[in-house]
Amino acid sequence: MAWIQLVEPDDAEGKLKELYDRAAQAGGGRIGPMIRAGSLNPDALEGRMKMYRGLMYGRTSSLNRDERKRAMVDYALKLTATPGLVVEDDIHALRKAGFDDVDIADINGVCAQFNLLNRISNGLGVEGKHALME
Repeated sequence: MAWIQLVEPDDAEGKLKELYDRAAQAGGGRIGPMIRAGSLNPDALEGRMKMYRGLMYGRTSSLNRDERKRAMVDYALKLTATPGLVVEDDIHALRKAGFDDVDIADINGVCAQFNLLNRISNGLGVEGKHALME
């Protein structure tokens, strides 16, 4: 249970109800905890949902080689654990692994999105799967 009061699906109205309905349709009838965590600010929730869809489903990727995956994970770990230490050489390492600038922006965006979701859930006591933004 979250540490703040959230709008439950049965109490949602207007834009929030529309967002809940979209989330339920995409989630097999379920409205995940991270959707409910955004219930107090439907405009921000709508932006996060749009960003998530764009980052996760907007482009296809060919991340099938271990070297590429390793470079991506190394970058994401550094960006998550020590963001102030990320330098241009980290971007060069991604390019060397075969990523173009669009790929790099997507990797950065996905990492940032999941860091945001974790900060929301950890900071508000939201439990459950975090990757249920739709």
